[in-house]
Amino acid sequence: MCRRCHSAHEAYSCSKLAQVMFTYHLCDELESSGAPVTVNAVDPGVVNTRLYSHLCCLTRYTHRLIAHFLFKTPVDGAATAVYSALSPHLERVSGCYLHEGRCVESSSNSYDKDVQTRLWQNTCDLLNLQHSLELHAHITPELK
Repeated sequence: MCRRCHSAHEAYSCSKLAQVMFTYHLCDELESSGAPVTVNAVDPGVVNTRLYSHLCCLTRYTHRLIAHFLFKTPVDGAATAVYSALSPHLERVSGCYLHEGRCVESSSNSYDKDVQTRLWQNTCDLLNLQHSLELHAHITPELK
């Protein structure tokens, strides 16, 4: 996983990798607890948002010009997230990385179970939460 981030773009990439790894571990936790919940990582692609609005004027103008022609609109970028939430094809599918509405492989780094576990444990520690989900006691019988 990312040890040090030397640029804003690298920090952003590291945060996206962490989200995917956290999602994979959450999927494992939910499955082992017997929870009838699915979880998938959604990649909207490159979307034209205000993420780069802090850039200097010339760079911002160049970015806007490129983004206008090559990036998705926010509405188009939301399509995969909406698909993952509403599609009957994904109703019992969990642990997928969805890109352009398809389940595809994520980066090889994202499958490192040891790093996923450390990320999960560190997050739980920071939030003062238990390291494992013990949801089965709280699930009503009609949801199982």
